[in-house]
Amino acid sequence: MMFNQAQGLPRARIMNLIKAHRIPTPVLEERCLSSICEDYADGKCENGNCILPHEICRITHTSSLPSLGTPVNVLQMKPRKKALPFETDGPGELSSAGPRHDNDFVNIQSVRILPTTDEILSSRGPFMPKDIFTGLDHLQAGIARHIDLCFRQLRYDNTNVLVDVTHHAIQQLAVEKVNEKYEDYKPQCETPSGAKYLRFRKVAFEEFLFHYADGLVVRLSYECPKDLQGRAIHKAKVLEENRLVALVGMNDIGEVITVFFQIHLRESTEGKFITSKTHERGKYLIGEQCASANLTQACIQLTFAEKEDTDAVRTVLYYMRGLLKASFVLIDFGSVLLGGFGPHLKQLQNLADWPTVAFESQVVPTNTPTEHVLHPPSYAAKDGFEYDLSVIRSEHVDSSHAGAMKIRPMSNSGVDPHADNVLEMITSCTTLDKGQALSLYESLSRGLAFTQGPPGTGKTFLGVSLIQVILASLKKEHRKPILVICQTNHALDSFLKDMWEKGITNIARVGANTKEEWLRPYDYKELCKKVEKSPYDKHQQWDATQKANSLEADGMSWAESITKEKLGWCVIRDHLRVHHNAEYHQLSQRVGNDNFDFRRGKNFHGFVYEFWSNGGDIENMEELLEAADTLLGSCELKQETNSDKAADFKRKLMAIIKQTATKAKADPIWSLSVSQRHALISQWIKEMDSWKLYDSLAEVHRRHQVGYNRKIASYEGHSVTTLSTVEVIGMTTSGLARYQKMIAAIDPHVAVMEEAGEVLEAHTLMVLGLPSIDHHISIGDPRQLRPHTKEMPLSSEHSEYGYDKSLFERLENQVPSSQLTVQRRMHPDIADLSRVTLYPSLEDHESTGLRAPVANIADRMYFLDHCHPEERPDPSSPMAKSYHNNWEVEMICRFVDYLIRVGGYTMGQMAIITPYNGQLAALTVSLQKSCDVWLSQHDREALRDKGLLPTETLKKFGKTTVNLSSLLRVATVDNFQGEEADIVIFSAVRSNDDGKLGFLEIANRVNVACSRARNGFYIFGNAQLLSRFPMWEKIINVFREKRKIGKAIRACCSAHPDTIFEVKEAIQFSQVPPCRYLCLASAQSLALADQMVKLPDTLDRLYVQSGRKLNDFTKEIESLEGALFHTFSNFCKELENDSGPLSCKRDHEKVRERGTHLEGIQSQIAQFRDEVVIPVQDALASIANTKVFPMVVLPFKSRFDSLYLRCRLIALDEGLRAVLYMQQQQDKREEPVEHITVIITALKLNIATESINNIVNITSKITECEVSNLKRLEVEFRLLQIQFYMIAKSFDITEEFVELNVVASLKRIADLCKMFPNTAAIFLKLGSDLRKHYQGDSAPDRYREWNTNQVKELSKIWGEHEVGHMKSCKYQHPYSSKVFGDCPECGKEINISLPLPKSHINYDNFLSTDAKAIAVAMNAMQRKNYGSPKHRR
Repeated sequence: MMFNQAQGLPRARIMNLIKAHRIPTPVLEERCLSSICEDYADGKCENGNCILPHEICRITHTSSLPSLGTPVNVLQMKPRKKALPFETDGPGELSSAGPRHDNDFVNIQSVRILPTTDEILSSRGPFMPKDIFTGLDHLQAGIARHIDLCFRQLRYDNTNVLVDVTHHAIQQLAVEKVNEKYEDYKPQCETPSGAKYLRFRKVAFEEFLFHYADGLVVRLSYECPKDLQGRAIHKAKVLEENRLVALVGMNDIGEVITVFFQIHLRESTEGKFITSKTHERGKYLIGEQCASANLTQACIQLTFAEKEDTDAVRTVLYYMRGLLKASFVLIDFGSVLLGGFGPHLKQLQNLADWPTVAFESQVVPTNTPTEHVLHPPSYAAKDGFEYDLSVIRSEHVDSSHAGAMKIRPMSNSGVDPHADNVLEMITSCTTLDKGQALSLYESLSRGLAFTQGPPGTGKTFLGVSLIQVILASLKKEHRKPILVICQTNHALDSFLKDMWEKGITNIARVGANTKEEWLRPYDYKELCKKVEKSPYDKHQQWDATQKANSLEADGMSWAESITKEKLGWCVIRDHLRVHHNAEYHQLSQRVGNDNFDFRRGKNFHGFVYEFWSNGGDIENMEELLEAADTLLGSCELKQETNSDKAADFKRKLMAIIKQTATKAKADPIWSLSVSQRHALISQWIKEMDSWKLYDSLAEVHRRHQVGYNRKIASYEGHSVTTLSTVEVIGMTTSGLARYQKMIAAIDPHVAVMEEAGEVLEAHTLMVLGLPSIDHHISIGDPRQLRPHTKEMPLSSEHSEYGYDKSLFERLENQVPSSQLTVQRRMHPDIADLSRVTLYPSLEDHESTGLRAPVANIADRMYFLDHCHPEERPDPSSPMAKSYHNNWEVEMICRFVDYLIRVGGYTMGQMAIITPYNGQLAALTVSLQKSCDVWLSQHDREALRDKGLLPTETLKKFGKTTVNLSSLLRVATVDNFQGEEADIVIFSAVRSNDDGKLGFLEIANRVNVACSRARNGFYIFGNAQLLSRFPMWEKIINVFREKRKIGKAIRACCSAHPDTIFEVKEAIQFSQVPPCRYLCLASAQSLALADQMVKLPDTLDRLYVQSGRKLNDFTKEIESLEGALFHTFSNFCKELENDSGPLSCKRDHEKVRERGTHLEGIQSQIAQFRDEVVIPVQDALASIANTKVFPMVVLPFKSRFDSLYLRCRLIALDEGLRAVLYMQQQQDKREEPVEHITVIITALKLNIATESINNIVNITSKITECEVSNLKRLEVEFRLLQIQFYMIAKSFDITEEFVELNVVASLKRIADLCKMFPNTAAIFLKLGSDLRKHYQGDSAPDRYREWNTNQVKELSKIWGEHEVGHMKSCKYQHPYSSKVFGDCPECGKEINISLPLPKSHINYDNFLSTDAKAIAVAMNAMQRKNYGSPKHRR
């Protein structure tokens, strides 16, 4: 039967004949578009009398994917090299050995973006043209060859990892035996070449869904590893949404199936068994559902990566429904996103269709060197045009001189006689230095302009100035938006911020990945909402939306029919029309030319069938009306009975029903019983061709994608109108590739590319491919980092393919370029390193000579030379791919500690950089013990993907909003491009006898590393080894000439540098003696004074975040505690009822589940306390003895300790209640249940042990509170201690292990409540309950009642503090004057020897007052002290 699904399959394979699966030819009839109703194919047909066919068929020439060749490869079981040798003898049939695989073509437009199965199996390397034209290529020198080159290199760089991983997965699938018994497994895999991936086994097809944008969605289940089951998968960095994954399968005849998907929705094991019928997919199972479900299977929803690939859709349909049979695994490639490279490759294919780019004669490589003359952009070459520079004039230049600040473009023929005068005017009237002035002049005068800016020379400042001048010089009526293009979102946001601050606010940002809140209003979609649409745009959008919605409705109906095995009208309609015409006419209706919602119109055609198939009676009109209303997805008949719309709706519906009823009287089909109708439908299903059915669904998916793309295009018209009104459009290179068509319609003339030296040439072609561009300005430095490449065989260091060369670098010596010459970052001594290597003309701005010396270090730059060997990577360890040097790690960590402790530096003033991820991981682990470390997102992802640090550890190293002295930046060199710091420490790592330098031989990286520091620069490395590389030799010679190299760091007092202490080993940093003079004016004291100025703001922000967290955590604890209390009776019933022979494990699990109910909130409290609160308080403690800072007593650590202990108290009390109940049940039984006795014994031991430990630990916390005058916290800890004591006492073991004078502690609580009525007294009721219980006057149940109204109110207002309202009490406790009248820790003290005012509580009698009286008194007191509006305003 067509709906059977393949399950466990035996595997009988001939290993050497495993090859790519070839999908059968579609059986669905193919027709030309002219032979069917085109309106129907587009999604609607308004003509009620249309005679053209309305049916599903394949339409000729509609596939947007090229046909594949013939598979020629079989699986090789030997380990595959990641990088197969490139071949150069031509692509496709031009190769002497014939095509390499079925996706090997001469024309790149025929190549599919993602690799095919046959391509994955191929043992031959890909065809790869070289960067330099050799004359032997299949294309002649020119733009077509250059596009071909960029496409093939970009595709290989991004898809080779997919090939490598999938090939390895296929090999594993071929040799493994399917294990039907559940066993836990680890999904982590690694290819022989080192590529890591995740492989999930036992994949099963669950259902098809249909998405409004992505079309067909496949829902799969897979065997979930134990450590990812339940909610754990949502915390793991696996199977994240939008990632690229592959479904890899193998059938019994040795054919391999590979289908690429993108993740649409990740579900947990708890969500698998919630079906689409409940409309709750993805939510958690509860109660009995969890107990009965198989929680080893998780689900995931996938959309097709290449949505136009109907062969992939048909393949999945055939295997899902059992027409073909195979077993599958699911492959997660990691952080691979199709959006990162797919749009670029598609645009290159489009560009190849009409190969032309801006500045083609200069950009396209040729086989003969050509000297290029660059002309001004066309708009600037017009007669009378002048650039207006007044917009960038200095503040000291009077506005009356603005008219003289206009210039013509520079002459490009010979020497410009006016150049000197122009440059003099620019430097004197603006803030540009002479290098920036010349670059500005030249960039405005060249259509294709390049400006090289060495480190710290103000490249971004120049870019903003150019945009200001161009905008001011073009008339608004003729001005087109300027494109600003950056490689990364961070760089783009930073550039737009600089423009915005200069007054360029009419901007738009295209792309949705900004993290800057201020940019949200400038998102182009937000701007479009504010612009009125034209009537034409409205009509186009309405028409396209109606068509797309109609096609979506078809798709949803088809997907539901296939999944539920109950065919809807749209599925069975064509079969009835051909084979059962009478029934077709009886069950079908036409809407006619009704001109209303087309989605409803289509459903109107089939609602009679739906009503009939469900057993409806044609004579029951009311029921039929409700069925139609339900089918059409509205409630108009019930909610809008008096409206004209509902009346019209009902009128049309009644006409159809009347027509159907008339026909039904003469047709026996309506007299059939429900079972007979179902039998008839089953017969129709058997008659249908299953292959044709699934081919039809693939065609429905394709048509929907066409309709949805048409809908998106209809909205672009309005976007073009909106964007045409702004001055600047900001985009990343990926955004430009994605929105290329829309941007081309705007017709921009000017493009500015920031950090152009880091942009791949293939990405630059996205800009130059815009036909309207005639002024392209590139600003960057090709001598710093090159574009990133994933595949080393393409890099310039390893081959002659030159893939990682930017257009800037390739044309550096072929076209004229400008140079920035004045740096403002580095002290001149540090800048000498750049001058002797790459920038001999680099000059220092006068301000750099004023850079402060490094405090308590004799040298502002130093090379610490050593010969301690690097650690050789263990091939079996996670760090096998990266080196590290433990001596350098320890030395640098102690050096940083010295600079902070003695030098007075904040962590944010320093940065540590290294070329190796292994060293980055080692530094991070070591430094985080004493510093707040920040890793960039790219570095965190690299460490995670390479397995160097676990995800949970890396979460601690992102930016936080609370800090005392900012954060210590630790980074790889590659991820520190564009950054700087006062002090930079470089760890070279490599130290060996083999003469191997690795990354240190790459000049670009060395350049970046040596040009980041402003005030101080320190290198830790092996000088003898590094000197083997010429660039390093020059750098080391600079250190030698300055006598700044040696075996020891020279420590001293900055104010009295005559005494030097040499530090040769890490331990010696802690042995540096203090200055023999009284150095109150030393750099350390000055730095501490600077920190003191920042202290109030830091404490203010800490108070805001801690207060909110206290409130949030308290409410969560209350909620979880209530849930435990209200479910205890059900828990008892479950234990009582579940007494069978297999109940042992279940009872253990029930008890364990309740005991760990608060684990989540406990970990959150501990994490916030350890990662935010403790570092701040420790930092304050470390500087408290300097006598510069005032003493500040922060209560936050103790307060979060109290919350944590409350969680443990709730958990232990819950365990005690369970023990008492189970013991009571055991006592009632004639023969105790053995495993219950074991549970009781274990619980008693655990509860008693933890209670005693907590009693002991709380004693020290009480002492801390007494010393710091934290009165309310002291009361809290004493109450907690007494309650832990009472729990332990329940097992009669307290006296043996711990001594606690409970009576004295209760007396102390009462005294504190008397002395501090505004704070500690809110716990009087709890103290009274504890005393009664201790004296035996009350039952033990629920004596622990923390959540009084007063406690809740106080918790709430903790979170209402706002920055700017910080005060401190006489005990130096900071508190919020916005919400508290006095300090909430101590408040105003009452002298208990004096008689209390009548309005106060009689505390002597308080503990003997009944609970009701206490509550009344407490409410009155709290209204007086905390409820007053003046304390909360």
